[in-house]
Amino acid sequence: MPDPDWDKVRTVTKVITAPTMRPDGSLLQKPGHDDATGVLYKPSTDFPHIEESPSLDTCRECAKALVEVVRDFPFAGASASLSAWMAGLFTCVARSAIEGPTPLFAVTANSLGTGKTRLAATASQIAFGHEPVCFPPPPDESTFEKRITLAVDNDIPFCLIDNVCRQLQSPALSGALTAREWSYRAFGSSHHKTRPMRTVWWAAGNHLAMDDDLARRTLVIQLVAPKHEQHDERNNFMHRDLSSWVKREQPRLIACALTVVRGYIVADRPGRTTPWGSFESWSALIPGILTWLGYSDPMTMRWHKVLQRE
Repeated sequence: MPDPDWDKVRTVTKVITAPTMRPDGSLLQKPGHDDATGVLYKPSTDFPHIEESPSLDTCRECAKALVEVVRDFPFAGASASLSAWMAGLFTCVARSAIEGPTPLFAVTANSLGTGKTRLAATASQIAFGHEPVCFPPPPDESTFEKRITLAVDNDIPFCLIDNVCRQLQSPALSGALTAREWSYRAFGSSHHKTRPMRTVWWAAGNHLAMDDDLARRTLVIQLVAPKHEQHDERNNFMHRDLSSWVKREQPRLIACALTVVRGYIVADRPGRTTPWGSFESWSALIPGILTWLGYSDPMTMRWHKVLQRE
């Protein structure tokens, strides 16, 4: 019996169900096996075709469509917090094109019922088509490290640390945010594994506080409900059931997000902002997208800059 022709066997590195971005910034939107990355793309539904070289005007229209999704949230300031949320969304859809670490995106609010968790979850729904993996702050550092290991071991793209009601601090999380790889002992085994750290981390809580190590790795998204307003009792929302609406509109919305990132890349990344130490690749791509579109620089929402203004 002849030996199998192993040269014709193609390696599958990952299976995806929505269009995505390759590490070189090009688009992966053709169903089937992608020879450049080893990714197998099996669309879960019909997705709009994304232009390979979209214009600035096209990208601005796509950005408006994304802003419309979150128009009911009470963002603080003129537009900086909105820009920070959009930076978090673009980080998720362009994660493959970002070499190395990405910052923590922290949603904080001045009162209950402002929609912190839903705002974070909406970014996950658009980028990945599903709700995020969500857990409360672990009670100790050992549990925190196990949570991070589970995320890496299962290739979870988006993790939300929710309902933070005390100062957020964790050497393990601080290390994970600036790590290119995560080494750990495989569960139920004595063998150690090392895998790339590709998870995008978010946190949410009222009056968020964190230690210095985490603070310098964090981009803040502030929600501020007007005084005497019970935000969770409002009835004038544009999208009454935002989660269901985003689920229906996800093919269009992820196409919009990828169009914006792709447009910025083919425009040769104009208007780049100041590099952020530990997040050089991220800061060379994501913040400039917002300033190119005419929005506020999300780098103004780095934790220490926000504290200086308060």
